[in-house]
Amino acid sequence: MNERIAGEAQSTSRVVERPAWSPAQIFGVAGGVVLVVIGAIALARTGTHFSSIPATHAMAVGLHFTCLSAIVQLGAGVLLLGACVFPMSAKSAMATFGVLLVAWGIVIVADITRLFTMWGYTKGTGIFYIVIGAVLVLAAALSPIFFSSRREVSQESRAAVDTTASGA
Repeated sequence: MNERIAGEAQSTSRVVERPAWSPAQIFGVAGGVVLVVIGAIALARTGTHFSSIPATHAMAVGLHFTCLSAIVQLGAGVLLLGACVFPMSAKSAMATFGVLLVAWGIVIVADITRLFTMWGYTKGTGIFYIVIGAVLVLAAALSPIFFSSRREVSQESRAAVDTTASGA
């Protein structure tokens, strides 16, 4: 005998879990985009003439670059963008790149004359790196990571109305 009782509801449920995220990812992507865009503009203006690097000085967004410094900045921006996919790697990469940028900016500001010929850096470029690095370090230190809580979503399907009985 095969019978379905009227009014019995069949339901399905599924578990929804969102991935963890952090505001640090937003700051990391913004910092990476700034480095990539300025590096790409500088590289487009300097060209890729690595046989005579000191002859490739150009300005991009008010900052001075050579082809070498433009390619290094472009690479750093791409690495920072790639590291911002996951919240923990974003925080780690932002802290690392932030400290490196602050340190490199201090070196540039302290000794402009030696770094101008090969790298094309001026005091403004050093200050730019210090500011970008400080923002990255602060965002990495202060941004929390938000983890998703699991929740169950239920959807009721139509109630079984069909009643069939087999027998004589």
